[in-house]
Amino acid sequence: MSVPKPIELAAILLLAGLAGCGRGHQAAQGAAAGPAAAAAAAPDSQNPLFGSWTLVSATDDAYCPDSVQFSADTFTTVSKGVTQNFAPIYHVYPTYVDVAANGDLAHYQQFNLTSPDIITNVTGNEYAINNCPYKRS
Repeated sequence: MSVPKPIELAAILLLAGLAGCGRGHQAAQGAAAGPAAAAAAAPDSQNPLFGSWTLVSATDDAYCPDSVQFSADTFTTVSKGVTQNFAPIYHVYPTYVDVAANGDLAHYQQFNLTSPDIITNVTGNEYAINNCPYKRS
């Protein structure tokens, strides 16, 4: 068995030190990201939208689906008897959830978490803003 040369020992110690710094940096990045990043990375079971919701009232219910349903792999709307299913991408934040349908990240819907049993979908364009409040069914 040969004895390691000083240069080999120095290289081993340098690599071990760099590996330790990398792990510390990753942990610091996770802590610095805060609750919003933790919420966005939350498992699907922690998504507060999951379940069925029924429209309570609306400023203009012509723009609001009568009901919405959310699950890990489906976002369903029912409007005037017409059911539509979408493949959702959820971004969960402490006070709202963004839902992108069918991978369209540029045109997502925001659902505000008004209370544990009330959500409000705020939709709008340059002409009007509609508030669509839903109660958990």
